[in-house]
Amino acid sequence: MDWKPAVMMMAVVIMYAVLNVMTKIAFNEGMHTTVFIVLRLLIAALFLSPVAYFRERKSRPKLTIEIFVYLFLSALLGVDLIGAPAKHLATTAAHSGAPRWVVGLVALLGFSTSWPMWFILQSKIGTKYPALYSSTAWMFLLSFAQMAVVGAATEKMTLQVWVPGTVLQAVTVLFAGVGVLALGLLAMTWCVERRGPVFTTAFMPLIQIITAGIDVAILHEQLHLGSVGKEQRGKHHIRLLH
Repeated sequence: MDWKPAVMMMAVVIMYAVLNVMTKIAFNEGMHTTVFIVLRLLIAALFLSPVAYFRERKSRPKLTIEIFVYLFLSALLGVDLIGAPAKHLATTAAHSGAPRWVVGLVALLGFSTSWPMWFILQSKIGTKYPALYSSTAWMFLLSFAQMAVVGAATEKMTLQVWVPGTVLQAVTVLFAGVGVLALGLLAMTWCVERRGPVFTTAFMPLIQIITAGIDVAILHEQLHLGSVGKEQRGKHHIRLLH
């Protein structure tokens, strides 16, 4: 039995869990969520594009309109694969009242829905455009463009915001771009091609479980099960599993 896909997915899951914790700390230090997403997509694209060009320049299939549409949709879903920001929104919402809780819930639902859809789409792309490095690089480039446009249209930020303010923020962006996005998504796409989308998706719930373990063991956070209660002031609050 080939254990390589399982080992590969466990490595990816651990990387995503570590990233969840790192981004939580970076956001608490004041890093902007949109800045984090755009920078990590840019770094991933810059890292993988030259690799894809030189490695697959002789074997890369022709990029047709149909394939480009698939890649565009994959990039659109890829922007939603932001695990840590979605989790951060939900956790913050737990202490910010009902309106923020709704935002966090929508973020988590969007994240959970995007994962299986993205895996299914990657399986389709792998059949029609069997160039793993090139298709992943295209996804990063298109995701970067999409998110940059959305950020420019919805956010008002100075140039100073785009520079990581601490060493942890800089390391988090680099780890997210090179480690989790570039290498992680390459690994997941490889597993989809070897074992299918169902096998790969089955590992995703482990991310939150491992993240919770790290939160408790290293950050000494309290682990809460889902419950609805009232504070002494009479305000409702929601406790999420984090």
